[in-house]
Amino acid sequence: MLSLFDNLLTGSLDCLARLSSLFALFLSDNALTGSLAAVQGMSFLDEISVSGNALSGELHFLQYLRGLHAIDFSRNSFSGDLDSLANLTEITLLSLSYNAFHGTLDALSAMVHMEAIYLDYNAFSGSLYPLSNMKDIAVIYAQANRLTGSLAPLQNLTELQSLLLFDNQLSGALTALDHCPSLTSLRISNNLYAFVFVYVYVCIYVYVLLVAGPDFALAPGSRRQPL
Repeated sequence: MLSLFDNLLTGSLDCLARLSSLFALFLSDNALTGSLAAVQGMSFLDEISVSGNALSGELHFLQYLRGLHAIDFSRNSFSGDLDSLANLTEITLLSLSYNAFHGTLDALSAMVHMEAIYLDYNAFSGSLYPLSNMKDIAVIYAQANRLTGSLAPLQNLTELQSLLLFDNQLSGALTALDHCPSLTSLRISNNLYAFVFVYVYVCIYVYVLLVAGPDFALAPGSRRQPL
């Protein structure tokens, strides 16, 4: 294990390329730059955390690290799609927040052991369907992306406790959440849920009707003449 988090380390990680026996790498909150390609030979790596640096590049190197269980690449400048993660089927924690990733979530569909996933503040697109097999998942943060479609893929995630999906392009009904009994935190604002506006309008209408009387509770643009 190599643990050097929260220091003032700078430069690239090329010097780590020969540490092929590492099983855990913790380098978060430094000032490291360059790519993470040096870790591709660490076949025993179980956990890697490099959040809060200035690392960049795509994730092609991850296709060689099939034993990984936890990845935290948040708050960097990584980019590209997630295709290289398709074979990482043992992952339980994936944090990619605040980067420049794009593309769909399709590569995540085989991660059936996932417990927490953080995809927020990227440019992911497509539907939530690839998350539908994550039966043990408790946390999904995917806000501030370009996700579309409905919440239907989440309807069997009975362990889900926290769901943040605001600032996307999701639509449809919320009935899928009826099957998420463990849910305690939900934020889905700034999507395309038309029912929200209908609900707000109905609430305002009922309030005016009860407080000000029927003469004021009229449809927009209409006027009732006094008797």
